[in-house]
Amino acid sequence: MKYWNKVEGKILDRTDARIEALARRNSLVALSRFHRRKLTIEKLVDWFGPDTLFREQQNPMYGFWYISAVGAILYGTPWYVGRASRVEEPMVSMSQRAAAEIGAVVPKMKLPCFSARVLQREPRSSLETITWRRRRHLESREKVESSSENIPGEAVVGLWAIWAVLFEVEQEKDSDIIEMLGKSEDPVERAVTAAMLARLGKETPDKSLEKLKAWSLPASGAELIGSWMRGQISLVS
Repeated sequence: MKYWNKVEGKILDRTDARIEALARRNSLVALSRFHRRKLTIEKLVDWFGPDTLFREQQNPMYGFWYISAVGAILYGTPWYVGRASRVEEPMVSMSQRAAAEIGAVVPKMKLPCFSARVLQREPRSSLETITWRRRRHLESREKVESSSENIPGEAVVGLWAIWAVLFEVEQEKDSDIIEMLGKSEDPVERAVTAAMLARLGKETPDKSLEKLKAWSLPASGAELIGSWMRGQISLVS
């Protein structure tokens, strides 16, 4: 495996400029570069729009594996695991860095920036896959490695944005995400659950925002989440 990884690395390095040019025209190629840490969230969104973050890509070797950018951020993927040693960056920090990129990009977007119609149109719903995997983790009491008490504030904003989009697409009041995340021992997910309850009027926004501010949120992120909890804005149209 090490030998073939080395061969693959040399081929990719020699063809990097050509792949980059192709990635600008093809979202699946762009997603592949994202999984290899060759493309930032900002570029991915700029080229193909924010809905691309939820688009699933099939693993070229294992056809039963599908993963989206947000799925990779929440749970880690074979792409992350396979390249972690080569880029000398742990999978957890890679996921947190990508989440922080979302947390930096979303507050700059014109809202609503995601489309429920587009997200629900995926052949294999990224939304269903994400919630199914999270539920499986909770039932088996496995810990999700991409979240912790010490992650950067922008990463918390990014994780909130991912779950907020899922929450809105699932029609908010009919969503089972609150019940699912309410069982989590992860402090970020508990704080995100409080934000969802505040949007439904079941908790006070100020109290819920205080839970999130424990991670020193950037001002733009805190303002965005506060407005969302009060129902003043939506991320999904």
